[in-house]
Amino acid sequence: MSNARSALTCASLAVLGLAAACDRVGTDGDHYLSPSLRAAVDGLKSDVAATPTDASTIAARALILADWADAYAMAGGEVGLDETPVPLDAPRGWRHWRGTLTVEGADLDAIEATDFINPGTQFLEHEGNTARFATHTRGDWSSVRMSLSNVRQSAQIVLDLEEARETGSAPPFVRSPVTIPGQTVRLRLSDMRRGRLERALPAEGYENDGVTLRQIIRDGPRDVEFVYTDEREPQEGDYYYVRVRQVNDAMAWSSPIWVGGYSSR
Repeated sequence: MSNARSALTCASLAVLGLAAACDRVGTDGDHYLSPSLRAAVDGLKSDVAATPTDASTIAARALILADWADAYAMAGGEVGLDETPVPLDAPRGWRHWRGTLTVEGADLDAIEATDFINPGTQFLEHEGNTARFATHTRGDWSSVRMSLSNVRQSAQIVLDLEEARETGSAPPFVRSPVTIPGQTVRLRLSDMRRGRLERALPAEGYENDGVTLRQIIRDGPRDVEFVYTDEREPQEGDYYYVRVRQVNDAMAWSSPIWVGGYSSR
């Protein structure tokens, strides 16, 4: 990949930075390491001191580094690169989306969920131009599909979101689950550009949360052709891939197309 050199350098710094940090914690040294992990860490220190990290050793060294960092964090330590602390934490819990969706300036003929599979936490009830809903996301999308008619220039989708608290995370070390306040979001159809309108609704520590309004092209082409010119020189390990997102938010990836070659053995 194009950043192979910098990635290898960072891996080396991570090992050295962690070693320095571990030496500063507590009075019992590496007491938090199990005998087997201590032996692996000692071997890692010796290997790094003897030979630089390269493409042939980074995978094995990274596995030991990850186990070392996990053990250190569980003991209350912080993992840092270049003296910048990076506290480790459990994965985030579910963000819950509950409230009403109202169509103004058009008729809501139909609305259906594309991915609601948990009746205990997800539902959709349609009545007239309004729908009550509840769903949740954690690193993915959850969508509803609407059919509108008699659409006027002033048409908009109004979301009245209730206050909701994140749930379902493992016990956190750094960021506790947060309560996200209720709010009203207005999505004017006239503000859509190229069939898309995005509105950011960030939560603490997660700036990419939000809602997206997309126009469905029912009879669009199933084959797409495009040309992309990359002006950079290929580097060892570089590759391209194609990612597709369906209307129901399911995704697919192609196999990598390698262009950078490999180092000589």
